[in-house]
Amino acid sequence: MNNIAEAASSSAGTEDEEIVEIRKKLLHHLKTRSLILAGNESTWSTRGKSCSWLIDTRVLLLDPLTMSWISRLFWKRMKNVNDFKLACLEMTGIPLLAGIQSHGFQVGRHVNGVIVRKERKSNGRLRAIEG
Repeated sequence: MNNIAEAASSSAGTEDEEIVEIRKKLLHHLKTRSLILAGNESTWSTRGKSCSWLIDTRVLLLDPLTMSWISRLFWKRMKNVNDFKLACLEMTGIPLLAGIQSHGFQVGRHVNGVIVRKERKSNGRLRAIEG
């Protein structure tokens, strides 16, 4: 196979019952835990304006059960893909990267990861990319 997308697509195939169930659970958690309505707490857009709702995925990414579901889905999809690295943007991506790496290690897949900083550090090793 020529690239990661082709390999991942070929392993998608017919979805097994576990994948369907995990996706249902994730959708339920998104609706009940990550969808924040303005009536429940204040919500602001990136432009500094009040908004009626927002989706806060950090709530799910910092939950170990949810991360285990996401990681299982990832590795089921990537089972036929070899020789790749994971990369994420800082903050929200860090727990996702760590969860996927941890689950991969448990199933015998070692994958390196890097974290891309929004801005280069001004102290320490002065890196813009860690890992």
